[in-house]
Amino acid sequence: AAQAAAAPLSPPPQPQMAQGGGLSEDASTLAMESMRAALEAERRAQETALALERTRMEAALRREREDLQARLDHEKRELEAKLERKKEKKVRSELERGQMVRAPL
Repeated sequence: AAQAAAAPLSPPPQPQMAQGGGLSEDASTLAMESMRAALEAERRAQETALALERTRMEAALRREREDLQARLDHEKRELEAKLERKKEKKVRSELERGQMVRAPL
């Protein structure tokens, strides 16, 4: 789309030569307006291309951020489960020690 917008739709009109061998004032004005229009079209095409690239980059960053957040959440759940198992093991160990101390009585 940006390439199509960058290409002028039609070739600029050819300036007409005045009788003295130079460009007539109307032809010169027309050539300047044509050049200005072509430059403006090129500027708009570049802005469109930049906006498209920015949108792509933002989407890529958003996907990367979502992936990192998912990994972080997964690791957090794993660590929480591991901590819970350690706590359970510690409580079980303390209970067994407490029973062994009381058992001979």
